[in-house]
Amino acid sequence: MAEKEDYTRDKGDAGDPGATGPAGPGGATGPEGPPGTTVWDDIEDKPTEFDPAGHAADHQNEGDDEISVAALSGELADPQNSTWAKVAGKPATFPPDAHAVDHENGGDDEISVAGLAGKTLELIALQTAFLQRLNSILPQPKQDTPTPPRAQAVVVAALDKIYFGTGTTPGETNRWDSYDPTTDIWTQLTDFGGGNKSGMVGCAIEDMIYVATGFTGSTLVKELWRYDPALDTWTQLTDFGGSARRLAFSACSPTKFYIGCGLAPARVKDFWEYDPDTDTWTQLTDFGGSARHSVKAAYYDGKIYAAAGNDGDNLIDLWEYDITGNAWTQKADFPGTARRGGVMVSIDSSIYFGSGWDGVNYFRDFWRYDISANDWTQTRALPSPDRTNAVAVFISPNLFFGAGQESAYLQDWWIHTIT
Repeated sequence: MAEKEDYTRDKGDAGDPGATGPAGPGGATGPEGPPGTTVWDDIEDKPTEFDPAGHAADHQNEGDDEISVAALSGELADPQNSTWAKVAGKPATFPPDAHAVDHENGGDDEISVAGLAGKTLELIALQTAFLQRLNSILPQPKQDTPTPPRAQAVVVAALDKIYFGTGTTPGETNRWDSYDPTTDIWTQLTDFGGGNKSGMVGCAIEDMIYVATGFTGSTLVKELWRYDPALDTWTQLTDFGGSARRLAFSACSPTKFYIGCGLAPARVKDFWEYDPDTDTWTQLTDFGGSARHSVKAAYYDGKIYAAAGNDGDNLIDLWEYDITGNAWTQKADFPGTARRGGVMVSIDSSIYFGSGWDGVNYFRDFWRYDISANDWTQTRALPSPDRTNAVAVFISPNLFFGAGQESAYLQDWWIHTIT
């Protein structure tokens, strides 16, 4: 008996520590400084002379005077500062009068926060640059996909826009919209020509969009339709060459449309190629793995990659189809949890795969498959929440991801920069 799928939810130092306060007695450099008499111009009720040793004994750090720049105010916590204990390269002793003459404010030592202000501006600039970089690589929310929230929709990129439509809400819908990444605006278009459907597959070839197969809510279909973005019109073409089905996988080369596997209503593994120039279907070598549904696939450089799905059990196998050789080769298994209903895209020389469902748990982990190394690496997760039957599409340099299903149908939409 065919499996019945259920998708119902399917302070560091603030400044220069060597700066000193008002000129100290006798220019003392520490407890060992020579005794002398001095005047502290800015200190009220101060003694006019004192013994440096006695003065030093009043301090907590074994006699050295200290400077505090708490709150970057530049105010001195101890107005009796008289040593340069923390200034690198300082003279051991010096005449206080000569020292005072070197200052612009009539002899008083002072703390300047101009340098601190400059450093603060540098830090702010670095922080701003860091946050900008962080925002550029973390997923950012965009305008929600159009109502109704849905899963099992079709998504296709063409003419620098994204086309999104059909799906289950849980009732099927025929709504069709475009999204402009430069303006973050969705525009409603002419409804899909084949009526309300879900579980379809789509493809863009030479500025035309093709969608095929699917489910009306009660009947599986094998229709093929072409959408012309320039004219906003739908045209029905020759039916898909295999049996009617839903939850198949699809991939597009620059000139051909490929469809395989799915529920028909039993699981199947046949594989077909559509030529838009002749409006004909050709059956190819069957998919290399077991008969299954909810597989995900992507095209790169003359080959098609298809992974996971469900053949009665959730799966992790990855297969590569060589278009020229009409042959399937098994590659390194997906290392995440076995699943169905994920998303897959090709980006540069890699395949990215993630999200999905194992019948109990939903996922949002995201993995990169390196084609040349035949190896998987886990990358930054897709946006929350975990979900299945979402959509993903790549328009360089950004991945767009959203919709799908978890405890409810979703309509969030994200931009996810791949670095």
